[in-house]
Amino acid sequence: MSSHLLHSLIHYWADAFPLDVPTLYPGMVLNTEDHAAWLELWLDAWTDPPHRHASPPPTSCLATVHCFTRPSASLTQCHTLADAASTTLARQFLPIRDFSASGTPVLGHLSLYEPETRSLTRTASRAVELPLQHLVITIPGRVHPLMETA
Repeated sequence: MSSHLLHSLIHYWADAFPLDVPTLYPGMVLNTEDHAAWLELWLDAWTDPPHRHASPPPTSCLATVHCFTRPSASLTQCHTLADAASTTLARQFLPIRDFSASGTPVLGHLSLYEPETRSLTRTASRAVELPLQHLVITIPGRVHPLMETA
């Protein structure tokens, strides 16, 4: 289900994110020298707490968006990206689909909750350099698989 979850999140993001900034997904490579800003979308921090055998596992996950801007970009551009990412993913209930099957059936749903934003921007080592701005948005989520019928 994890690959279906990631592909469903990527499809949602590609349709819903409003800004024209490249987004990297797991496994992608981008030469960032050509871009003043870019994003990375991750799905990580899987947890499967103990559960009853008769019920589907209550899997928790964490959607993470890294926002990067170069010093040549506007000083507020990184915050604009972070705000747009938070708005795109916060409080969403997304279908998890099997895009390899005919009709892309729904396998379950992903609930995304409130985002948290923090800065990982580091100060430059030399006074003439400006640091790469780096904001991280983390959104906890829960996977709700559909119950299988006998």
